[in-house]
Amino acid sequence: MKNILLLEDDIHMCQLLTDYLECKDYRITAIHHLEALTDAVSLTDYRLILIDLGLPDGSGITAIKQIRSSCTVPIIVITGQNSDDAKALCFTYGADDYVVKPFSIVELEARIKANLRRVEIYDGNAPQTSLQIKGLTIKFKAREVFCDGRKIDLTRTEFDILQLLATHRNQVFSKGQIYQQVWKDSYLDNEDVVNTHINRLRRKLGSSKDCIETLWGIGYRMKDSDH
Repeated sequence: MKNILLLEDDIHMCQLLTDYLECKDYRITAIHHLEALTDAVSLTDYRLILIDLGLPDGSGITAIKQIRSSCTVPIIVITGQNSDDAKALCFTYGADDYVVKPFSIVELEARIKANLRRVEIYDGNAPQTSLQIKGLTIKFKAREVFCDGRKIDLTRTEFDILQLLATHRNQVFSKGQIYQQVWKDSYLDNEDVVNTHINRLRRKLGSSKDCIETLWGIGYRMKDSDH
């Protein structure tokens, strides 16, 4: 049974999600306030976290930051905020997916499965060796990245994108292909999701950011040093 942490202040929504997901063989721990997040057991005990942005004692963004300071467990935001700015902010601070209320509970379950499947596939099939390219050192098993000897903190999704491009150097991936490979889900108008994560990843790579090349209207690739 997979443990999921649910941070949602709407008691009715909590009960609805808990009843449905526990019938699907998930174990749900529901908390209703931001401060309760610090009292939760180790976040690494959870396979996935669902977060509402509108909490009575703070913002879900604060919760995302707090979680990302200690672990890379997948985060799905569930919220009534449907603006591009809200989505971009969540992805910037480390959210992996974003679902707008009102949503289909069947769709939410599908997104939960997709995020869990992505973690299992990437963690179970990471390349055995490290890679050095354009000032970057990527340690796949440890999921660590260094730029000119300085460690870079990446979210799970950012690392998965980097790993995809790095293990298929010079191969061009469209945004749809990146989404399907990394999120393990169908690409349905998720261009902003991919763009935001790529831009955030490039900023973190600093002087090595140009190793990820944009082919306008086509997609992205990681170039070998001699290309």
